[in-house]
Amino acid sequence: MGCGYGATMLQLLEVLPWSTITGVNLNSEQLAIAEQKVTASQHSQRAQLQLANFQAIPFQDESYDAAYALESACYGEGETKSKFISEAARLLRPGGKLVVIDGFKKHSQPLPGWMDRIHRRCLTAWDMTSLANIDGFAAALKLQGFTEIEVKDISWNILPTLIYVPVVVVKLLSAQLVRKEESRRQYLQALLLTLLLSPFKKHFGYFVVTCTKSNVEKKN
Repeated sequence: MGCGYGATMLQLLEVLPWSTITGVNLNSEQLAIAEQKVTASQHSQRAQLQLANFQAIPFQDESYDAAYALESACYGEGETKSKFISEAARLLRPGGKLVVIDGFKKHSQPLPGWMDRIHRRCLTAWDMTSLANIDGFAAALKLQGFTEIEVKDISWNILPTLIYVPVVVVKLLSAQLVRKEESRRQYLQALLLTLLLSPFKKHFGYFVVTCTKSNVEKKN
């Protein structure tokens, strides 16, 4: 749900040889690159790509055994990403698994003024409307009938990635001197603002959330 350029999808096809995977993306340019990668791989017969909003995917109810969102659920609407969660619940068969790996706020309390301003600019740079807080997200999963909800903070696990960010920034700055592309400028700003916020573990974290769609039918 939000497959980007298809890299994770191809990795999963490699390690799960019995699986078929459908990648959904709203960005047609990213999807075209993903299509090229999938076509060039040895797994093209087990892969499908769909241009769609992951909050309204044109597939039948209960048609998938599992779903995942890697750094994409954050682009869902609302403070709890309830529309994203509802669509995942609709698509999964009873007993199906959902895995979400993403950045979250750790609470719903107001941020300090200066930090809130940086946070809002960071959201704009990433083209996001809001960052869910982890407790609200877990509560929304429960409301949609998900069980066995496990939340793991892996913020320290991604420290090597954060250390590499300055290297990426330098490369982008060098490229920016040659080609003045607005998309590169926005991406550069997003990286720098994310790096500024990353040390404040009291307020922000990077989490793995896993859960299971209940086998019990929901009652209205």
